[in-house]
Amino acid sequence: HIFGFISTFNGDAIKDVELIKGGFPAEYGGRLSAVLNLTQKDGNMDKVQGNASLGVISSRTSLEGPSPIKGGTWFVGGRRTYFEAIKAILPEDDKNPLPDFNFYDLNAKYSQILSDNDKVFVSGFMSSDKFSVGTYGISMDLSISNQLASARWNHIFSSSLFSTLNVSGSKYTNKFLGDNSGYKFIFNNSITDYTAKFGLEWYLNEQITVKSGLDVSNYKFTYLQNFSGNTDSTVDNKNGQLNMSVSDWNYAAYAQVNYQVSDLL
Repeated sequence: HIFGFISTFNGDAIKDVELIKGGFPAEYGGRLSAVLNLTQKDGNMDKVQGNASLGVISSRTSLEGPSPIKGGTWFVGGRRTYFEAIKAILPEDDKNPLPDFNFYDLNAKYSQILSDNDKVFVSGFMSSDKFSVGTYGISMDLSISNQLASARWNHIFSSSLFSTLNVSGSKYTNKFLGDNSGYKFIFNNSITDYTAKFGLEWYLNEQITVKSGLDVSNYKFTYLQNFSGNTDSTVDNKNGQLNMSVSDWNYAAYAQVNYQVSDLL
């Protein structure tokens, strides 16, 4: 958030972080470099509790507790800036105006134990960043947003075999709008991702662990650029305009065996 001054991740919403810098497991085979694996926080099973933190330009709050349904928990956490309120009481300088910026993000998760062998999780994330500045007839507006929803089902077949089914959807949007004394230009791109993953983990014995799974993803990429001066028109490849949309499917299967030969190998 705010060009990196504030972390994308709300610490109140995170349970665990794992950074795999290289040689990551086969289930991450489609990644190019390091893997950052974040586990979102589960709610408190025993009581309702919350946290709040006030900052100079932003504040955050979270609330969690047990569900009315036995075996369930919930968690909600969010952050929001209020720089616009601070800016309103500051003296204005037309020659050196202060930029407008704000962001918010919201995390939510629900966990439910269905049986001794089954547990489901539903989680969501939303965020939005906006930045704008204008002076001497030139203005620029930047907006970035993310939306994510996911559902996961963990099932235990036996003391040594369990599975995970995960279905998720996300959308990232980035938009830049400029105005130079009435001559307008725009960039607008988005990435939409729908993914289903199924994985099995088998603890064969104390030395051998087998993991395997299947992934199916559908991606949609959109990209719009318009330097024509008229941002209401979106004709492809005409007068500095480009408007395209590309969809693609991705399929993957993986398997790996971890073998602890000895304490040293």
